[in-house]
Amino acid sequence: MLRVSLVLGVLFALLWGMNVLWRRFTQPPPPPPGPKKVKIIIAERDIPAHTVITAMMLREEERMPSEAPPHTFRRIDDVINRVAKVDIYRGTPVLEDDVSEPINIEGLSVLIPDGYVAATLPINNEALYRILKTGDHIRVVATFGGLLTQTLVEDAVVLGVDTQVMNIELAQRGQPSQQEGKGKEQPQPPPSLRVLLILVRPEEAERIALAMAQPQITIDFTLLPAEPPVPTPPPPEIEGVQRKPKRGITAAELHPAVARIVAKEAGMEPEEVE
Repeated sequence: MLRVSLVLGVLFALLWGMNVLWRRFTQPPPPPPGPKKVKIIIAERDIPAHTVITAMMLREEERMPSEAPPHTFRRIDDVINRVAKVDIYRGTPVLEDDVSEPINIEGLSVLIPDGYVAATLPINNEALYRILKTGDHIRVVATFGGLLTQTLVEDAVVLGVDTQVMNIELAQRGQPSQQEGKGKEQPQPPPSLRVLLILVRPEEAERIALAMAQPQITIDFTLLPAEPPVPTPPPPEIEGVQRKPKRGITAAELHPAVARIVAKEAGMEPEEVE
C-alpha cells in the first residue's frame, strides 16, 4: 500500500511539473510595462497677457508622454513669479515660450504693453491690501487736506501686490536720496512698505508723481467692480433748445497742485499760487 502511494505521488509531481513547463513555453510572454504618465502644469483659469503668474492660477495634471506638448513645465514652482507673454486659457498647458523669465531676473519689460508705464504706490489701506490681487482694476484719487478729492487715474490695472521687482526704487517722502545722503549720517531705515504696482499711461503716472510731491496731498485708491458700469445715455436733444454747458470747477479753485498738472498738460507756464 505504501509503495502504491509513493508511485502515485511521484506520478502526480511529474504531471504537475510537465503542466507548468508546458504553460511556460506555450503562453506568450507578458507585455512590457507601458510608459509612465508625466506631470504637466495646466492653467487653472484664464491668465491674461502681462499677468504675474501665481500658484493659485495653476494645477498639475498627469498625461501620457505622447500627449504632453514639448517645452511644458513639470512643476508649479518653476512657473510662479513669471509673466504671461500671451493669453493662456484655462485647461491648456503652460509652455516655456508663453511666459517670461522670473520677474526678479528679467525686470518689468514684459509687464508693460506699448503706450503704458508702471507706477508704484505704497499701500496704507490694510483692509484693501488683503483683497487686492493681480488683474484688479482700481481708481487712484488724491485727497487735499482731508476734504477735497480729485481723481488722478480713472482705471488702473494692478500688476502686482507687494511684489519684489528689480529696477524699481520707491521714493519715500522725507527720506534723503543716495546722492544727498553721502557724507551724512544715515537714519535708521524705515519699515518695509507694502507696494502696489499699477499699469497707467505716462500722463497719469506724471499726475501721480506731481501729487505725491505735495506733502499736504494724500494718495488713496478704491477697488473698481469686476465689470465696468454701463454708461448712462445722454438725455435726448430737444429741437430748438440749446443746453447751456455746466461750468466745472477750475483747477486753481481745487488745488494748486492740480493747477500745475493742468497747465503742464496744456504746455503753459503754471501761475504761482500763494
